[in-house]
Amino acid sequence: MLSEAGAISFILANPSQMASIKGSIPTFQKKRFGKQVFTLDYTIQELSKIEVLNYILRTLETADKNHCPVIMRSSLPQMIFLKFLMEAFSYKDQDSQERILLKLQQILNVFAKKALVFTMNAILIFQKCLM
Repeated sequence: MLSEAGAISFILANPSQMASIKGSIPTFQKKRFGKQVFTLDYTIQELSKIEVLNYILRTLETADKNHCPVIMRSSLPQMIFLKFLMEAFSYKDQDSQERILLKLQQILNVFAKKALVFTMNAILIFQKCLM
């Protein structure tokens, strides 16, 4: 399994695919590999709650430690980065805001260091060749 190589395997899904993927992949992974599958499916509003950020970080750490894949909405990494920027630009030196910023930074660091991404529908982007 790819997650054995020190990376976290992420299965990215469109919002319309989440129900189907959450229903089929965990069952298959449990039967075939004996692995738990974690699911991260949050809105940008939910990323304002420190409890949600703590849960996301704990989930990523557990997935890394136990070599388990993570299913998540394809836009979640961008939402976390956007939330980080929003909090940074509106920073008012509040303790709760600082805790949120630090937690968002920790989550982004995990993505940067450990992300191995699977896509259910790949879109290839080619650079234009100018001749």
